[in-house]
Amino acid sequence: MTKTIELKEIREAYAIEIDPARLEREPIVLERDGAPVGAVISIEEYESYLAWKHRAVEPEDFPPEWYVEKAAFERMLPELLKSYRGKFVAIYQGQVVDSDARMGELIWRVEQKLGDKPFYVDEVLETPRVYRIPSAWIQHP
Repeated sequence: MTKTIELKEIREAYAIEIDPARLEREPIVLERDGAPVGAVISIEEYESYLAWKHRAVEPEDFPPEWYVEKAAFERMLPELLKSYRGKFVAIYQGQVVDSDARMGELIWRVEQKLGDKPFYVDEVLETPRVYRIPSAWIQHP
């Protein structure tokens, strides 16, 4: 059985009791106005999700150049955040070749420019996304 917690206004303090053993068995669903908005899962489940996402997003058959462009994006991220925060950028030969708020439009344009050459596209965000609720506190049993 999944535990559900209704989120109130941020001004209110939260006292959420999280039993680590229970969290290993099931997630805690966070709701606002009766609609699910998030979940608290164990760190093991989170790490499994990240591994799954990595496999789903980065298949083994990408050309080696793609991984070089991805590494360039990760290296450039602090500078990219200054100019491209929240936008998608295309990286080719270690340089930003184009950007757009919409990934599909960006990919189409870059493919028109470069043809069938490997390039990397990603959204410029601080990673990983961590959401903090300033007034929340967790009470361990």
